[in-house]
Amino acid sequence: MTMTPGRDEFGQELRRLCEEAGLTQVQLAARLGYHHTCVSKIESGAREPRIAFASTADDVLQAGGALLAVATKVRARLRANLMSGFPERASDRTTTSPMWTVYWRWTA
Repeated sequence: MTMTPGRDEFGQELRRLCEEAGLTQVQLAARLGYHHTCVSKIESGAREPRIAFASTADDVLQAGGALLAVATKVRARLRANLMSGFPERASDRTTTSPMWTVYWRWTA
């Protein structure tokens, strides 16, 4: 399993809060309405934490917004890293992209 930098930060916090609450991954998954393998992948950093997952887990684990804050930070960092390879998209200038122009002309 490949871990992505940042995702493991959320997973560590999720694991810590689960241990404090005395919950296993299976128990947490049941309370969240997710399959336990999904929880396992998020906890290990193999899967990106979704905001909806973080919000629900935050409520179930009574984390006071900590999980939601970490997930938001992790997702923003992942998006920034992803967009750094596409400078024309990073500044949200999609109308100046050559592909956008070709698509626009084709559909007009």
